[in-house]
Amino acid sequence: MTRACPHLPRARPARAGGSIVVLAALALLAPRAARATGDDFTQETLVARGIGAREIGLETAADLRVDRDYRVQGWFTPELELGITSAWVVEGAAAFVNRGRGLESGGWKAESRYVLLEQPRWPVAVAAAVEYEEETTAAKHPSVEQMVAYRAVASRLFGSDVLATFNWGWDRRLIPVSGSAGMFAAGVRWPEHGAVCWGAEYLDERLERRKLYGPDLRIRLPNQMRLRLGASFGPGSQVYRFIGRAILEADL
Repeated sequence: MTRACPHLPRARPARAGGSIVVLAALALLAPRAARATGDDFTQETLVARGIGAREIGLETAADLRVDRDYRVQGWFTPELELGITSAWVVEGAAAFVNRGRGLESGGWKAESRYVLLEQPRWPVAVAAAVEYEEETTAAKHPSVEQMVAYRAVASRLFGSDVLATFNWGWDRRLIPVSGSAGMFAAGVRWPEHGAVCWGAEYLDERLERRKLYGPDLRIRLPNQMRLRLGASFGPGSQVYRFIGRAILEADL
């Protein structure tokens, strides 16, 4: 969640977490849980996979971010994933940020993803996703910002070890200053089914003038838990020079 916009008058802070409450209520109705996805890359490059019908997962992300002025920020993002069907996944997340004033609400987001084609039945797995995101002034904005993002995802597993994924999309800012632009992301990872999996990803969001690239590491832990670690560098980005991220995932 790294949005930026021109300076405008301060707006009323957004109410965060509405979608989290709804997803949590749905989660309580689900009779079983198997695993969280754990398939996306650390900096949100998507993979065209679902998590199974009525399966639930929790993840907690912690970021260390260095902005363009070399100031350090801490971000903390709990997220809930719920498989409505084997192909349809919904997610909700709340963000909290510390910029030297203590922990503040940074915003929230909700995502819906649907897998249209799957391997090995098809040569390439294909999915479509839509995300709504709202960030508060604590996220280094002069006013509340609302975004909608659309993504098309194509992923392929070569053999049984090498995964490659590509994202194409369109980002639209609703407020405070409307605008839209395309995006592209790519990631590669190996060995996909190993206990330790190495990878790299590249992200280019033109609306935010954000270009990030860096390594990605996934470690499988006991009790169906996973740890994902990533470091992204953005020397040409408008907002952040560096983002270090750790994500811990667990099944309910």
